[in-house]
Amino acid sequence: MGGIVLRPFAASDRRTLVGFAEALQDNERALHASRRPGKEVSRAYVDDLLKNVIGKRGMIAIAERDGVPVAFVACWAESENDPLLRGPHRTVVQVTDVYIVPEERGRGLARRLLAAAEEHARQLGIGRLLIGALAANEMAIAAYRRYGFQPYEILFEKPVEPGP
Repeated sequence: MGGIVLRPFAASDRRTLVGFAEALQDNERALHASRRPGKEVSRAYVDDLLKNVIGKRGMIAIAERDGVPVAFVACWAESENDPLLRGPHRTVVQVTDVYIVPEERGRGLARRLLAAAEEHARQLGIGRLLIGALAANEMAIAAYRRYGFQPYEILFEKPVEPGP
């Protein structure tokens, strides 16, 4: 993929990351009514994202085309104390965010971003990646499957009319 460079997040990227988070939230909002508008949540979301990346051995990679940010991926290590899971399955690298500007979608950039998350897991000595997607986000699900992700758990939703 010519012209695309992946690099680590820098403090000077915060404004760009807020813009990406806003767009990502608005994309998901178009897919499910549960999502708040991106403008309402993007700054606080990025604050939490950065806190988790720092506190949980995470990373953020920014993709640039000709020096202009066009995508990002974020992930961090998570440990579960679930007694039902065997030892090595209790620690994962959770890919929390993948965002690509619309004009760069469908060009294989998701593969490069996911490979960066996988390499981060490898460097941490963690042998498992997890990622989530809204069920209606068919493009993301297809990209994750192409990269080798398989369904692990499926979360179902049923709206219930509230009582009096």
